[in-house]
Amino acid sequence: MKRYYDIDEIMKFVFDNNYEQVDDSEIMEVYAMDEEKNALALVNKQINETKNARKDSDTAIRYDLIKTFIGMLAESQIDEVSKTNQEIVYNGLVMKNIIKETE
Repeated sequence: MKRYYDIDEIMKFVFDNNYEQVDDSEIMEVYAMDEEKNALALVNKQINETKNARKDSDTAIRYDLIKTFIGMLAESQIDEVSKTNQEIVYNGLVMKNIIKETE
């Protein structure tokens, strides 16, 4: 039985994430004393909006994660702890269809 990494599944794992856009708003208001009314009056108002998604940071994390996992499986000098970790990583990648088996 042969095993291989499915590059399409790796690409899906790293890049295909459904994220909704996040809108961050910042409102800055400047007030000054209105001498005639003896009260504060709005002088200036600025609204800054940032529209982004968490996709960029999450993609980087997923890329580093898959790179680390594949590196762990490639290690040849292993102890019992490393062997257990390799088994966990291997089984996880098989469950995600990243590692596939063929005859």
